[in-house]
Amino acid sequence: MPAIRFKSTFRTVTVWCPSHHLDRTSRVDYIPALLKDGSLVYYMFGGFIERRQLRYEQRVKMVNIIGFSTNDDEKGPWEAVSDQRLLGVYKDQRYFLVLDKGKVVEV
Repeated sequence: MPAIRFKSTFRTVTVWCPSHHLDRTSRVDYIPALLKDGSLVYYMFGGFIERRQLRYEQRVKMVNIIGFSTNDDEKGPWEAVSDQRLLGVYKDQRYFLVLDKGKVVEV
């Protein structure tokens, strides 16, 4: 079950999804994505999506994510991704983080 840690307004939040349902998150939180003009837009985090499933969804740059884990629980080990902008998609009024062979995709 993949998991992410991201910086929220006042704290660090951990969200995970079961590996067989990547679109079912452990909690509902708003997460930012970077627009071309440099501003941030917040929508709910919808989970993860495999890159091979992408077709015509709007791609976005996910920011403020500080860690990623592929472990079976939310305790890690964590891969630091704090300096990276990650590939996401906007679909069904939610942001989904794109995975390629189980790993996040840097933009």
